[in-house]
Amino acid sequence: MLLLQVRYGHGAAAAGGPGSRAVSDDMTAENTSSTALKVDRLELNVDYKFLVRAYTSKGPGPWSNGLPFRTLGQCECSLSPVSTTRVNGPS
Repeated sequence: MLLLQVRYGHGAAAAGGPGSRAVSDDMTAENTSSTALKVDRLELNVDYKFLVRAYTSKGPGPWSNGLPFRTLGQCECSLSPVSTTRVNGPS
């Protein structure tokens, strides 16, 4: 069975720049047997670096190049309910 290991972090944990393969112990580690991984609890407006490697019965493969990712900010606006009224025209 193939296992994918994912590490991600920001700030000092993402040292070495976006393309770097440097892995820090401060990075968050996740394992998955799927080709997709949902990552929760990321901070807003922060640059992250993700690294991925396969792990098989022969052991771990090399880490990928660092994959840069930036989270987006959250909309601070609120939407009010809208109502419409017909003022003229055919019924």
